[in-house]
Order: sequence, then structure tokens, then C-alpha cells
Amino acid sequence: MALRKLARENVELLLSIAALVTAVAAVVIALEQTKVMREEAELERQAQRISVMPSVWISTYINATEGVGEYKLVFSNRGLGPAVIERFDISVEGQFAKNWDHLARLIANAYATPASFDNMSIPSSRSPISAGMFLEAGQQSSPFGFTSQQSPEAFKLFTQHSHKLKVSLCYCSLFGGCYEAQLFKRPLEVEQCITADTPFVSHAFFKSE
Repeated sequence: MALRKLARENVELLLSIAALVTAVAAVVIALEQTKVMREEAELERQAQRISVMPSVWISTYINATEGVGEYKLVFSNRGLGPAVIERFDISVEGQFAKNWDHLARLIANAYATPASFDNMSIPSSRSPISAGMFLEAGQQSSPFGFTSQQSPEAFKLFTQHSHKLKVSLCYCSLFGGCYEAQLFKRPLEVEQCITADTPFVSHAFFKSE
């Protein structure tokens, strides 16, 4: 009897406590749902990012097995999405080349080769490496290449010393993530691609600097 009387006297208090518990439970459930939704959204963003992530590898191709040698620099996008090229650099012992002909002179000077390559340009095939260009997924590009018939001295120079060069390509994905690829090395993610003060000119010929 006393318990019933106490309950009747405190019914409003009990209802208030029940309402408070219900409200707290609702808040907790809402917070958990929001957390799950955020996690799902982040997973979806990660999946979208991976689905368009490029992976560019830099290598050299050298073929001298059939009498006529061939040399070329190769970019290969082995990722799932296009790479947006932002910057290309190539240097010899810390000295940055302005173009392929300048590069030949830097190599010759750095390693004291018989040919100096002064006042000459290397007969070769060349294509642009300009900021904003796309390298599609599964695609290869060769910005520089030539044969031993075109230039025997250049073929000897590059086949002997190109592994000593520091070659770097900075590129970004369509989702904004940026990466740096180096010769024969795994691409690494970077914060951003910084624009070069003097961009490398890949598609022209220069006899002197």
C-alpha cells in the first residue's frame, strides 16, 4: 500500500525520468547513426579516390640486340585513373637540365666523355611533358627516344650514364591527390606539385645554351 501511494504521489517525477531516459537514448542512437554515416561516406570517398588513382612509373628502354640500338625514356601509368602531369625535372650531379640537348652536354661534362655535344642537337623523337597533360590509365608515353643509327655517340652516352640521372615527375589524380615518381622507384604521395621556375622543354631542339 505504501509503495502504491508513493508511486501515485511521484507519478510526474517518474514520467519525467522516463522521458529523460528516452531522450538520452534517442540522442545516443542519433550520434551512433551519424558516426556510421560519416564512416560510410569516408569509405565511399576512399573507394572513389582509389578508383581513379594513377600510378606512374619512370623507366628507360634500351635495346641493342639486333645491330641497331634503341634508347628511350618511358612513362607508364599502371594505376586505375588518369595522371595529370604537373612538373618534370631531370638533373645531373645536382645540375638541372633545360632540355634534352642541354642534358647531353651536362652528362658529357659531368663524366668527362670524349664527345662534348657542344653546338649540336641529338637527332631524336620528342614529345611534350607540359603541365596539365593527361597520361591515361594503362597508357605509356615516351617523351624522348632515338636509335644508335641516328646518333651513335648519344646512344653510348645515355646507355652508359642515364642510370645516374635524377629523373622526377610530379602528377596529380582527378581527386587532387598528388604523387612524385622517380626513375626506377615506387611513386610516393606528396602534399602538392610545386610549379618549376623554369619548366623543362621536351619537344624542341637546342644547339647551344
